[in-house]
Amino acid sequence: VSFSFHREEKPSFYWVNIGVPDPFFKGVLQYVLGPPPNPTLYSMRSIEYGAKVDGWLTDQLQLRAAIPFADNAMLDANGNTQNVSKFGDLEIGATYLLTGKRENGNFIGVDGWYRFASGTNPFNMDFPLLSTGRGAPGEAIGLILGQELGGFSFFQSVHYEKTQPIIVDSSNNLFGAGIFQWPDYFHATARIDYLLFHRAQRFVRLFYELRVRESGLMEFNHQVVTYGLSRS
Repeated sequence: VSFSFHREEKPSFYWVNIGVPDPFFKGVLQYVLGPPPNPTLYSMRSIEYGAKVDGWLTDQLQLRAAIPFADNAMLDANGNTQNVSKFGDLEIGATYLLTGKRENGNFIGVDGWYRFASGTNPFNMDFPLLSTGRGAPGEAIGLILGQELGGFSFFQSVHYEKTQPIIVDSSNNLFGAGIFQWPDYFHATARIDYLLFHRAQRFVRLFYELRVRESGLMEFNHQVVTYGLSRS
C-alpha cells in the first residue's frame, strides 16, 4: 500500500486548452497579447491539492483512490477577484492483470476508474470556470501492457472515458434548459524505463513518457458546442 500527496498549479493556458465550453469564459478578464495570431489569455489560476492511495490486494488486483481539493481564483470583467475553494470529484480505480504478475514486469491487464460528482457543478455557478468538478459522474475502461527486457521496461495503455449527461434547468444563463454532454475521450500512454542503478532498496531510473488525448464532440441538446476553437 502506498500513499502520495501532490500540489499542481494550473495557469491560464491550462484552462484555455483543457476543453471547457467557450461560454465558460464569459465574464472573465482577458488579456490580448498583441495582434493575431498571438493568444488571448484569461486571468484565471488554480492550485489543486490531492491525496492518493493505492495497494495490491493480490498479485493480480490493485485498488486505488484519489481525493482532490481545488483552490480556483479569477478576475472578472470588472477586475474583482472571484474564488472557490472546495473538494473536487472523488475518483476510485482498479487494475486486474489477466496474465503475468506485477513483480516481473511482464503483464496484460484491464484497467478502469469511476469518478463521482462530488465537486461543484459548473452549471450551478455564476462563474462556471471556477468549478471544482464536472457536475456529473464518469467512468473509463482500458487495457494496460508491460514488458521487461534487460534493464529496459516498456509500458503502454489505452483508455476510453465517458461522462454522464447533465440535465441543465432554465436558471442557467449560459445555455438555458436542456441536456449537456461532455465529450468522450481516448487516452493513450507510452513509456520506456531504463534501470540505471539498483542495489538493495535503492534504485535510479531514467524514463521517457508520452501521453496523448483525443476528444470527441461536446453537445447541448444534441447540438455541437464549440470549445478551444477561438483560443490558442
